[in-house]
Amino acid sequence: DVQHLEALLQRLPPKTQKVFNLFAIDGFSHQEISDMLGMSEGTSKWHVNNARTQLQSWIKTELQTA
Repeated sequence: DVQHLEALLQRLPPKTQKVFNLFAIDGFSHQEISDMLGMSEGTSKWHVNNARTQLQSWIKTELQTA
């Protein structure tokens, strides 16, 4: 459910969480995020990929233990 997903997002490191939210939820491009946060596009992409990987891992672990 939504509350559970929000709780998982809260577990991400703050910068990764911010970049992931801007990209996946707010719909900003990596270029826009890099301009807003003063980072390269590559760094923005890394944060999104890192967030996805971590979230998938947590969800997979939860499903295996359920």
